[in-house]
Amino acid sequence: MSHIKNVEAFEKLVGICAGYGDKYNPAQANLQVQNLFNLLNGARKKLNDVGAAKTNYDNATNAREVAYTDLDQLAKRILGELKSSGVLDQTVSDANSMVRKITGYRANNRLPVSSPVAAALAPTNEVISKRTARGLDYGSLAQHFEKLVQTISVEPAYRPNTTDLKVDALSNHLQTLRIGNTGVVYAHASLSEARNKRNAFFYKDYSNLIKTARAVKEQVRATFGSNSAAFAEVNKIRFAKPIK
Repeated sequence: MSHIKNVEAFEKLVGICAGYGDKYNPAQANLQVQNLFNLLNGARKKLNDVGAAKTNYDNATNAREVAYTDLDQLAKRILGELKSSGVLDQTVSDANSMVRKITGYRANNRLPVSSPVAAALAPTNEVISKRTARGLDYGSLAQHFEKLVQTISVEPAYRPNTTDLKVDALSNHLQTLRIGNTGVVYAHASLSEARNKRNAFFYKDYSNLIKTARAVKEQVRATFGSNSAAFAEVNKIRFAKPIK
């Protein structure tokens, strides 16, 4: 059963109790009809808060995804520009290492072991197939890109004419990546907080929604009797704590 279903069930329970009129008159203040309506409105607000936080989180993850779109292609273009600049092979090697990490692949240049068995398994000296690299979360991608930008920013020969390959433009792009990551972190924290508050209101607080609903059922039993139609009506309304 979902959180929304629990709210719908509680709304039905409150409506039934309100329909009893003066016959339903509990001594406990939290079980009185007006306070049940207040609790219902509070539950609705908690659901809305979670929904709004989820929307903000989705927007943040979407913005981050857009920021990282074609980052691998940009990294390859940077590498191509660097290679065409006539820089040292060591500089190209450093940049190429970051590009491989950004694109998600790494080449294993280890040659086959020189032995009859190895020769039978790998008769040529071909490079081993590329494998997907670890560290492809957004935080790692930003770090790899930062290292790539640092590598080219100290290389005097790297002077591209293409606007988006210039160091300033790449530094701005790096900042955009960082902002995207931070936005998701804060949005996720807000979503978690909203969910925790909802769960406490529904299931954990002293007078939570589910506990109150069960107490209302017992009050109806006490007022009308276990064999009454009134108790049968409220007793069939189901509440449950969702798994998540």
